[in-house]
Amino acid sequence: MTNNYDFLKRSKLFENKKKIQSVVKISENKFKINADDKSYVFALYDMDYHESIANEGYLQDILKNIGLEPLEIYEEGIMPDKNKAYKIFEYRKEKSLKEFLAKSDEEKQFSIGKKFGFLLEKFHKSKITENIDWEKKFLTKSNYLFYIHGLSEDIGDRDYILIDYIQDNIHLTKNTPINLLHGKINDKNIRVYDGDKLDFRGLKEIEYGDGVFDFVDINKIAIDYPKFAQGVLDGYFNGKRPSRKFFRLLSLYQAYVILYNKVDKNIDKDHNLDENQIDDLMKMYDDFNRLLPSWAK
Repeated sequence: MTNNYDFLKRSKLFENKKKIQSVVKISENKFKINADDKSYVFALYDMDYHESIANEGYLQDILKNIGLEPLEIYEEGIMPDKNKAYKIFEYRKEKSLKEFLAKSDEEKQFSIGKKFGFLLEKFHKSKITENIDWEKKFLTKSNYLFYIHGLSEDIGDRDYILIDYIQDNIHLTKNTPINLLHGKINDKNIRVYDGDKLDFRGLKEIEYGDGVFDFVDINKIAIDYPKFAQGVLDGYFNGKRPSRKFFRLLSLYQAYVILYNKVDKNIDKDHNLDENQIDDLMKMYDDFNRLLPSWAK
């Protein structure tokens, strides 16, 4: 091991330099470490991420309760001299959902989607520890979005379609069940290993709201892989047809997310969409003249 990686031995797990056999940099801030014939990942994060890392123990328990096998976390802490938080966790040979879907036929895409939908439903039904007023929260978020949008100099005709749709349907959020939200579903942080086993990643904070909101991210994946999305619905609803209200809420949240992306161009935000994806989603809903997304027929 070179001196470039001496900071690793300041962790409790790797304080004995001799036990480290090899270090391979696998991304900008992640290292694969082989020690005592076992593989680990050492990851560095911004300091403000430390609190999120601390939440992971609670979230790990939830994932285990729904039948997942999340990566084991061996150690987490801070390195003041590097101004970084760190985490050491299990290394697992796996691939992203995107990689899996790209190499799978439609039958396998549907099958893995069904498994994901089954797990997502169980995740949403996890015991909540905080009661929120989702109707008020979503109304506040929407009104703020309308305000910021009104300041924009780039307002198109489709924007008014979205605003009208949100305003006409926002009442649907009244008395919706409160669920634990994932909030960061995408084809990178859903992981596949050992053939078709799944793991959830990207969960850094505890967030509550209407579980239907998570399906806006399923819509995004459906742009390229509609069979996966169909499988998610089948697994989530145990083969039954979702209610009309489910699709009305989903279309409401999708209109909100599209407008949000027109206002906020930060590509690192949650639910990020590029211009082509926005166009695809508008077509999916026929400019919101259609209640069901085209893949859910």
